Amino acid sequence: MRFEVLGPLRAVNTSGSVVPAGRGQHQVVLACLVAARGQTVADSTLMEALWGRDPSNNKHGALRVLVHHLRRNLGIGSIIRADGGYRITLAGHQLDADEFIALVDAAAHDEAQGRLAEARQRYQAALRLWRGTDAYHGTADTDHVRVAANHLGEQRMTAYERCVDIELSLGLHRELCPELSAVATENALRERLQAQLMLALVRSDRRAEALTVYERTRRILADELGADPGTRLQQLYTAILRGPRQRLCHPSPLPRSGRRSCPFHPAISSGVTTSSGSSTPCTRNPDPVSVPVAQWSSRDPVAWARRLW
Repeated sequence: MRFEVLGPLRAVNTSGSVVPAGRGQHQVVLACLVAARGQTVADSTLMEALWGRDPSNNKHGALRVLVHHLRRNLGIGSIIRADGGYRITLAGHQLDADEFIALVDAAAHDEAQGRLAEARQRYQAALRLWRGTDAYHGTADTDHVRVAANHLGEQRMTAYERCVDIELSLGLHRELCPELSAVATENALRERLQAQLMLALVRSDRRAEALTVYERTRRILADELGADPGTRLQQLYTAILRGPRQRLCHPSPLPRSGRRSCPFHPAISSGVTTSSGSSTPCTRNPDPVSVPVAQWSSRDPVAWARRLW
């Protein structure tokens, strides 16, 4: 059985057919167990996820019936009773989140070794595994499922940003602009995305739009967080504002066969959310780094990204 959590939760058998877990309550139980990754989920946690916190209601019998039906619907014996709760044994099963993480780790290794084309392909393959807006979509109503979903969402956004770094270095700035603009708008508090969009725009001879992105980000940060843009975004803005456009060199574009395919749907926003529903900004290195405009060139733009963030 393959459990897919990168979107709405579903179970897929070895022939590729979706196996219905049951009604909404069955999905909630399955989400709690899969998110626990083999750890025991207490009866009280499952009952609260299903029926809310009401100590006057004893739902142990109803929970046992739900688990029985879930086992029968999935046709597996991996859901077992243990220590006042239930757990799922994932040995022998597949999880799309594990495949995603493995691909991202492999891409990061390729990137570190300078194999940028291979790294880009792996990042894109990892991003294509996502089927919807958020991990565990529709079932992330309990604390530990929400934590698991938010963690995967943050990993997704980081993978996307690293893929964008590579694609900027490969001269795909013009192709990037439409998708990157949509993703950056949906994740307005992620300063690294805004910097990437600004760089793509200025390399595409759209300097005024790049400066507008900064002003929009500055206003949103002030309104949402009462904060100013980070040092690195300010440095990028100042360099674009003061530096002549011709110094922001355009990398040599890839041949037509190397054009990018979009693995990240622009309508999808999956950053970690705050209580107000806004995506959390990327954590920044607090130490200021001076990045001359001349470094934003085709010579080593990936190194530029590493130094900037």
